[in-house]
Amino acid sequence: MAALPSGGSVYSIAEDHVNPELLFAGTEFGLFYSNTGGEKWIQLKAGLPTIAIRDIDIQRRENDLVLASFGRGFYVLDDYSPLREVSEELLSKDACIFPLRKAWMYIEKTPVGGDGKGFQGSSWYTAENPLLG
Repeated sequence: MAALPSGGSVYSIAEDHVNPELLFAGTEFGLFYSNTGGEKWIQLKAGLPTIAIRDIDIQRRENDLVLASFGRGFYVLDDYSPLREVSEELLSKDACIFPLRKAWMYIEKTPVGGDGKGFQGSSWYTAENPLLG
């Protein structure tokens, strides 16, 4: 059973609004989550440095997890809802791809100039985006 790190404080705890077994803990050593009601904890990293997470809030409509750190700003984990599906069986796999939600808006961008190549020249490969649908 994995526990929260010893020797540091737990500053905030948040409970998922759909699954009460899914918990998030902001500690002196980063963010941890549990989908077992706090029996087992797993550290969430994904680019988040090992810093004190002082406050946690859940944006219910989008299932976004908003984190406030001490001295490093704030972070947003977009749509954490796949964490509701994590199981021991899933964790034993090498990889898993979760379904994505549809984007609300898409703004097509032409990088580095009008033709998309700018100063890169004809040796820089580009292709048309697929039609939105």
